[in-house]
Amino acid sequence: MTEPRISQIIKQTVAGIPEEDRTQVVKLRRSYLDQAKRIAMEMAQAPAKPSFAPNGKPHVDPETGKPVGDNSEVSVPAAVR
Repeated sequence: MTEPRISQIIKQTVAGIPEEDRTQVVKLRRSYLDQAKRIAMEMAQAPAKPSFAPNGKPHVDPETGKPVGDNSEVSVPAAVR
């Protein structure tokens, strides 16, 4: 199948969906994306877990003496920034 043919099939399929159903799908999708964004932002704004060296000792900032956070588990997709 060619890209234009796929686009045509999608347009025909969308055109066959009643307006109120499409509106409901848009609302559900928006709600899902809003919830995903909220969760991602909570994760990004949460305090980082302390990071540890291979010998088990915590990493500390030499200037402040405070633990260094490990942010390797948190990645906020560009879509929610």
